[in-house]
Amino acid sequence: MQFKKKLVAGALAAGLVMGAGGIAAAYFTTTGSQSGGATVGAPGSWTFAFNSVSFTTGSAIYPGTSEHVTTTIMYTGNGNAKLQTLTVAFTKQPTPTDASLNAVVTSTDNQPVTGCHPAWWSATISQSAVGTVFGHDATAGATVTLTLNTSGTTQNACATAHPKFTVSAT
Repeated sequence: MQFKKKLVAGALAAGLVMGAGGIAAAYFTTTGSQSGGATVGAPGSWTFAFNSVSFTTGSAIYPGTSEHVTTTIMYTGNGNAKLQTLTVAFTKQPTPTDASLNAVVTSTDNQPVTGCHPAWWSATISQSAVGTVFGHDATAGATVTLTLNTSGTTQNACATAHPKFTVSAT
């Protein structure tokens, strides 16, 4: 019997030693790190191609009428870009006779039209492409509407003006 107790005690001790070794192996740890890099592309640019002008009232804009200009918007970057905003603004500058008075600039000769006040004009651009994600050379159309608003005064100075404007995108 004594031998059996010693055998059981020895087996039990061997099991505890092996179990303790197994637990110790479960707690081995290590640390490490690695760094890397990536190249980020630069933003591209937006271009505009003005396709056509359609005069709603013939060859000139009259007070209370509009002119519509269609344009194609193109993103020329290599990646993707989301069109955030589209804006349109008239080009204006002081007149040769009065530096304090801004006048609308004509698109035909790039000169101010004396007496043609920018406040009489309004411009809008269709916003249907805003929010669109463009890939390389992707395009969308937009329409610019130029209006000569009725002022309640003589607007003869604007009679033959074709106002110059700028479309911008971000």
